[in-house]
Amino acid sequence: MGVVSWMVETTDNFLDDAAQTTFGNVAAQIGGIVALGSTLAVIGVFINMAFQYKSMDGRTALWFALKLILISMFSLNWLQFNAVASAIIDGLDHLAGGMVTSLGGGGAGAGYFANAFDDLIEAFGNYLNAAGDNMHWMAGAMIGAIGAFLLGVIGALCGLILIFAKIMISFMIGIAPIMIALSLFDISKDYFHRWLSATVSYALYPLVIAGVFSTVIGMGRSLMGELGDPSGASNIGALVPFFMMMFLASGMIIATPLIVRTISGNFLMAGPPSMSGPAAFAKGFVKTKGSKARARFGTRTNAELAGAGIRRAGSEAAALAQRVAERAKRLAS
Repeated sequence: MGVVSWMVETTDNFLDDAAQTTFGNVAAQIGGIVALGSTLAVIGVFINMAFQYKSMDGRTALWFALKLILISMFSLNWLQFNAVASAIIDGLDHLAGGMVTSLGGGGAGAGYFANAFDDLIEAFGNYLNAAGDNMHWMAGAMIGAIGAFLLGVIGALCGLILIFAKIMISFMIGIAPIMIALSLFDISKDYFHRWLSATVSYALYPLVIAGVFSTVIGMGRSLMGELGDPSGASNIGALVPFFMMMFLASGMIIATPLIVRTISGNFLMAGPPSMSGPAAFAKGFVKTKGSKARARFGTRTNAELAGAGIRRAGSEAAALAQRVAERAKRLAS
């Protein structure tokens, strides 16, 4: 079993029935509070109708009664709530499956993408090992270490994105009784609106993952076919497309939360991690003008410093590997 598949399967086993159990426990705890709040709200409506503190027509009263019925149905009844939630989530999963099929894939869901990424990482690793065997031992060791690090980063990012959506959707479903009950009063209904917006946004993750990951996997498989026999890779230059693909895959995986936020319009939702950190990291890594200006004044953020440090370390490692390869050639001749 690959590491990405292990991460996804472990999360699935942990989250099995977790949402339903949490929903039931929360509903049991707040059932009395919801009943008390509904009773007070009904009493307040009758008092208002008697003394006319605030004008209320029949349409408003009918909508309020309907809202009470809906709150009672969905905040305390798992079957009713799960029917609606499953319809939305399953519909998006089917749409994601159709997208994968249109892009040439053969499956959908977190398990499929986890297995596909494990296969891709294994193929990349085998190619890197075979190519390293044709180089000088020092150059091969350095290339192997750098490649193993990048493959580990890709696997970790992939697993993080796949399990993050599952964890957040389970959490949102678990606290649903509280958030639905908060829609009872005008002063607290904004919390319900934010919860609903965030839940729909997290439900979009499988759809975006299907598009992004299918593209990454397809490009990776195509690259493996283009690279050809690894025995022909006798120098570092032959591995440049390989490393470019790994950086591209990492960037596309990191961009998944930003794509979800763009589609949903919910830019305040949590992401794995917050995009401000990766944005500053990218500025330091690319060495933008603003980042260089802040470096002169010593006002770079920690993320920018990390990006600049990795860029500098990568440049030094590449230069060292090139010098080692050139020295090995001179010694061989």
